[in-house]
Amino acid sequence: MSYAIIGLGKWGKNLIKEFSKLEEISYCYTKGNQKNIRWLKKNFPKVKYVDSLTPIFMDTKISSVIIATPIKSHYSLSLSALKHGKNVFVEKPLGTTLRQCSSLIKVAKKQNLKLFVGHIFLYHPIFIKIKKLIQNDPIVYFDSSWEKYGTFNEDIGLNLLTHQFSIITSLLGTPQKIILHKQSSKLLEKNLVCLDMNFKKNIQARVLTNRLSSKKRFLITILTKNNIYIWENNELYKFDKIKKTFKLFFRSKITPLEIECKEFVNYINGNFALFNNTKQALIAIKLLKQTTLQKI
Repeated sequence: MSYAIIGLGKWGKNLIKEFSKLEEISYCYTKGNQKNIRWLKKNFPKVKYVDSLTPIFMDTKISSVIIATPIKSHYSLSLSALKHGKNVFVEKPLGTTLRQCSSLIKVAKKQNLKLFVGHIFLYHPIFIKIKKLIQNDPIVYFDSSWEKYGTFNEDIGLNLLTHQFSIITSLLGTPQKIILHKQSSKLLEKNLVCLDMNFKKNIQARVLTNRLSSKKRFLITILTKNNIYIWENNELYKFDKIKKTFKLFFRSKITPLEIECKEFVNYINGNFALFNNTKQALIAIKLLKQTTLQKI
């Protein structure tokens, strides 16, 4: 059995690189960008380029499809793949509405197929490390800040905030209250989100997502009962109480994408998944609705 890739943009290329190390990739569907097609033929000459989904869906040797396309197409492509008997790996978000997400989960279950959502930060070695650390040292405050410039073609909530929601809810559960801070202009409303979240046991979290920033930084500060940690990009720092400074505590040596792709392959091969990521996908969309960022 082999796989097929649907979508050959920046992320689609990353996915074909990783999955080709693990399984045979027979097809790659893309709409016809000649630069991308040349890239495919040069780097993966054995992968057949197709401009129609029919060969992929009709080929009984294709067990799974990997979907890395614009967000608005995730639902329709995933649904078609499932109805044609294919397991699905789809980049987050699973869909743009609660109804879409719930529908895909039901179809996958009915068809006895695997549905996997690419919430990549949940496979980051530092996230996995933090999950272990807080088992005996619970979180009391959480602060997440993601600054970058660009990706204006997608909704900021669906594209970026869903990542942060998946991290927070995996660590703290579902918030009891969300407070969205209003912005002063339409430009800021579309590109900057700041909100506070309240959880059980009086745990609080703040989230900032800014895609108008001149700097590129992903930073999470976690205050636990006994320690303070800072997760910045691929490094985890811990506050040294004696020297009163942060010291490098852990550095990831493997990419989250590599872990995520291996997890999907293992899942398809009959092993249990690390966690139910379709559940996390559904929770993320529910939280977007609560923030009123999405009319879903």
